[in-house]
Amino acid sequence: MKTFTLSLLMTGIVSASATGQTTYVDNGTSTTYTLQTGDSLYIKQGTFTGNINDWNNGGKVTVAGGATFKPSGVNGYRSKYVIYGTAILPSLQTEKGFSLQNYGVITVNGGTQMNGSAQNWYNYAGGTITFNSSVALNVNGGNISNDGDIIINGEFNINSSSTVTNTRNLTISSNFNSNGGTITNYSDIAVTGDFKFNSNSTIINKKSLTIGGSFSSSNGTVTNEGMFYAKKTITFGGGTVTNTCRLVADEGITINNSSTKVYNNGILWATSSKNASSFTNSGTIYSSDNGVIKTGSFTNYGKITGNGFMYITGKSTLGSSASVGQSGTTTDVLKIYTVNRTNTSQVFDDQWGTVYANAKYTVIAAPDTVGTSNYSCSVQYVQYVILPVTWDDFTVTVSAGIPVVNWSVRFDEGTTFLVQRSFNGKDFSAVANIPADINQTNYRFNDNTVGSDVSGTIYYRICAAEPDGQLKYSEIRTITLNSTVSLATLRGLPNPFTGNFTLEYQSAQKGTVTVRVFDVNGQVKLMKQFVVSSGKNAMLVSGTSGWKSGIYMVQVLAENGGIAAGKIIKQ
Repeated sequence: MKTFTLSLLMTGIVSASATGQTTYVDNGTSTTYTLQTGDSLYIKQGTFTGNINDWNNGGKVTVAGGATFKPSGVNGYRSKYVIYGTAILPSLQTEKGFSLQNYGVITVNGGTQMNGSAQNWYNYAGGTITFNSSVALNVNGGNISNDGDIIINGEFNINSSSTVTNTRNLTISSNFNSNGGTITNYSDIAVTGDFKFNSNSTIINKKSLTIGGSFSSSNGTVTNEGMFYAKKTITFGGGTVTNTCRLVADEGITINNSSTKVYNNGILWATSSKNASSFTNSGTIYSSDNGVIKTGSFTNYGKITGNGFMYITGKSTLGSSASVGQSGTTTDVLKIYTVNRTNTSQVFDDQWGTVYANAKYTVIAAPDTVGTSNYSCSVQYVQYVILPVTWDDFTVTVSAGIPVVNWSVRFDEGTTFLVQRSFNGKDFSAVANIPADINQTNYRFNDNTVGSDVSGTIYYRICAAEPDGQLKYSEIRTITLNSTVSLATLRGLPNPFTGNFTLEYQSAQKGTVTVRVFDVNGQVKLMKQFVVSSGKNAMLVSGTSGWKSGIYMVQVLAENGGIAAGKIIKQ
């Protein structure tokens, strides 16, 4: 009969269970571990620099907050890896059974490939993954979900029916190639090079996709509800395109395949920023009521029908087999303004094709290329667009050790001001929510959440939220606090936690505060009031047994409008 044993190995601890599964606890060694099915390796503290033999499915590697996992080599990558601290990997060549949950910081210095079978890689809010070489997804059903920051310093290749879902920042410093994948973007994707979109691929862009080079597709499905922007050209060579917001190219838009179908209820804009504004259509464009085509030169070899507008400032050509408008009886009107036409007896400069009766030459104003009110843009993009709030003055000073925020602003009735704070100049969170008074232009907020946990530079900005949900931000202002007077952060202990946890909170005055806890999807998991005294307080939070493992955002709302925010992780 096998018995439980416990022994010390250098600075590590090994425990063997009655089922034969082994748990290794490493405190920063160069040991070589071979993980069998069911085995676990816990990097508790220090820096691990040994080797991992990960040839069997069903193992687990966990890196605690504050610890560093820096293996000399990993053979296999078949286990579940959970990173709360730091991981520095020589490469990442995964196999069947691998999965990743990152709450901390991961750096992969060599090439990365998802191989074997379907896998889930999660980068949670607050997590950062940097790939210093190319990344390739080679398995059907693979999934990357990013709620934090992912930086790829090389090419990104989806060579299968894998999915990528981005809710924060995905940055690709080279080319992006999709050969069958599905990309859903709720936030910001930036591609330095070209984006090649091949057969059976799908992309849904709800906020901002910026391409430093050109975008080209041979087939697939493109749905744009935000800003889809290429600094060079956009070429659609097949498939279906649906645009309800802004699809923009600086060096021209081309639809070069007769099978391509474009449904437009936004703006298709070939800009003139590089003196290369051109729009060429060989497919079929279905224009809805608010659909706009804006370009310099325009050449149509295909079909354009429906309602909407065309605003053309350069030479316009309608090919011999092409058409605009619709035959027969229809209530649709396609308004076409060829601004500098050379022949006033026809719509286009060179007109060999068919112009149906509902396609009419109409003088119209230049289309709106800045706002969103004319188009059916997503909520994510509408909130992203800067609004016409006018900031007259904005300062941050220190009075008696307390940051004092003052601003003067002109705004529309119904605006709300969010005072936002950051400790790194990038990640801002709200510390106050102040409704605007239409009779008041000058505002002041004292940030009373002062303690002794943080010192150095602190960043502030004001966010103006208008009644329609759009946001506009002020410039950023900074102050510097010394080591004896600094801004307190909200702390949860223990962190990570398994059951109950305690919130340490510094209050400027006696009163009642409201504690709110949210999951990464924004769902409220807990809302409870506590009576606090002036100074340091400890608030016990219970009832977390039904919470899933992961990261949670915590807010403490004071009676004076101040907000303290932090995050806590459940194992």
